[in-house]
Amino acid sequence: MFFPWKIEHYEDGGTVTYSSLTYKICVWNSLSGKRDISEIYYFPENFKNLTELNDMETLDEKEEAHVMAEDSDGYYALCRLIVATYGYVEEEDCFVSDSGPRLHNLIFDGDTEEFPVIRWSEDFSLIIPHEVELGSITVLNENGEKVLGLDSESSDGKYFSELPVGTYYVAVEIDRKGDYIEARDEYTYSVEQYAFCLKK
Repeated sequence: MFFPWKIEHYEDGGTVTYSSLTYKICVWNSLSGKRDISEIYYFPENFKNLTELNDMETLDEKEEAHVMAEDSDGYYALCRLIVATYGYVEEEDCFVSDSGPRLHNLIFDGDTEEFPVIRWSEDFSLIIPHEVELGSITVLNENGEKVLGLDSESSDGKYFSELPVGTYYVAVEIDRKGDYIEARDEYTYSVEQYAFCLKK
């Protein structure tokens, strides 16, 4: 999933692509004008062919909306974990799926140093873009045990403000719809967790 499983060389001046199920790296060196530029395309753009990627005019068009945190001090970018993907490979005319680690896996492995650390305040909030569907919000303690949970159908009735002082890890899980594959009457999609450390 994270290591390139396919490397392609193109006769357009020397462009090379390195593809995995979650991203594609294009090292552009083409006659079309893009030279000596490396760009990374995340799911679902990684399943587009070279022509489609070359036709994307600006970075803004490629950018996806991400879950963020906010308080009176400003906005916080969260650590994005791609936990599941379902994509279409045009050359093979098939769908492929893969999965990655979730927050609790990283806590058990002690691999949380990349998470942003945010101090709890009463005005703390999460920003969920309208382009994605919220699946759940899970709060884990330092041992990886669930202490608070909310999903689209239920809540355990607790609030973060009621938890004791301590360090917590939060995963905001969302579903992101990708491209519609007309020939298969199906959408590609990804499941993502946005993780951070919340200190109280």
